[in-house]
This record gives sequence, C-alpha cells and structure tokens, in this order.
Amino acid sequence: MPRFPYWLSPAGFAGIVLLFAFPFVALTCEGERAASFTGVQLVTGTTVDQSNLGRGQAEPVGGRLWARVALACAVFGAALGFVKTRLGARGPAAAGAAGAISLLLLRVSVNADVLRQGEGMLRTRYALAFWLAMLLFVGLAVLHGATLARERDGRGGELR
Repeated sequence: MPRFPYWLSPAGFAGIVLLFAFPFVALTCEGERAASFTGVQLVTGTTVDQSNLGRGQAEPVGGRLWARVALACAVFGAALGFVKTRLGARGPAAAGAAGAISLLLLRVSVNADVLRQGEGMLRTRYALAFWLAMLLFVGLAVLHGATLARERDGRGGELR
C-alpha cells in the first residue's frame, strides 16, 4: 500500500475546521425552516429568533460541548499534521476517531433537546457540512489506522 501524501492529513483536518463555518443543522416546523445553525454557532452559542414559531422573542441557545470537542479534534489533528512527533500516526488517528464520535454525540444531544423542547413539533435535518465533516473524520481515522497497521506489520508487531 503506497504511503499517502504528507499534506493530505493536515488538509483534511483543516477542511473540517472550515466546514464549521457552514450550516450544520436546520430545524423545521411542519416542513418550514424554523432555524439553522452553523458549526461555529453550535460551538459558541447563539440566539434564536422565535417570531416565526409564534413565540415572538429571541431565546439564547448555549454552545454544545460535543461541537467544541469535535472542533478541538480537528484543530489538534491539523496541528499534528504539521509537526513530527513520537506519536506518529496515532495522534491523527485518535483525533479522527474522537472527532467522529463527538459529532455522533452532538447529533444525539441535539436530537434529544429538540424532541424535548420542541414537544414533537420540530424536526432536525443535518446539512451537507455536518456529513462531510463526519466523513472526513472517519476517513482520516481509517487512513491513519491503516498506516499504524502497516507500521506494526513491517516492524514485527511493534509500533513506533
């Protein structure tokens, strides 16, 4: 298996960071868009104008822990791609796996909160940027995991 280009890993993680600027999740009520949140808004928190939901006031929405963890994993993975460490491929593999898991947990927590607070009226729809970030996290974890397996096989079962 040929070695992948060195720039692929930091570029992938940097791409995930950029995806946080795009819409991650949209809330709909009876088929009409009620609110939309970018990845950055899920990290930092925002206010939601509820006038289109018949409530008439803006309500603050706090940042999400799992969105913060996912963004930190992307930044950490990108940084590891630029420096040579003793971690080798372990650091980026762990960052990719932890990022994918944190996006799954983010999805679970958002769905649970929307179900509880929306009283069954609101539905969530995850946007392309969310799924691309998930795909990149999983792809990078697998890519670095394969590198780890190749290193182990080539060195008699020991990792660097």
